[in-house]
Amino acid sequence: MSSETNDLKPGAGNGDSGKEKLLQDLDGIPYNDDSHAASEAVFEKESAEGLAQLNAEKVPVIIEQLNRGLHQHLKKTRRKKNQLPGLSFMNITVITVLLLIIIAYIVIRKMHG
Repeated sequence: MSSETNDLKPGAGNGDSGKEKLLQDLDGIPYNDDSHAASEAVFEKESAEGLAQLNAEKVPVIIEQLNRGLHQHLKKTRRKKNQLPGLSFMNITVITVLLLIIIAYIVIRKMHG
């Protein structure tokens, strides 16, 4: 088992033998020099296998669960987005009251002074 895993590691052994063994394991997926295209092909193959195993009766239930989770996540992020960072409602209220007191003090002093 360890000799097989060593063959798959980059730079182990002959160099190209690891790539050839990996390509054989992909079961006929064409390999281009572009590694992104190869990984995309593997992803598509695994996705198709996963969808083939999916029970058609469970699809509406799964979609409903995903939508519910998405709505809950969006509601949380909207709530966080609307809040000022680091300031709670109580802090904002205290700062506003203090500013009103200071302004009232200045206005009263100018009226009597």
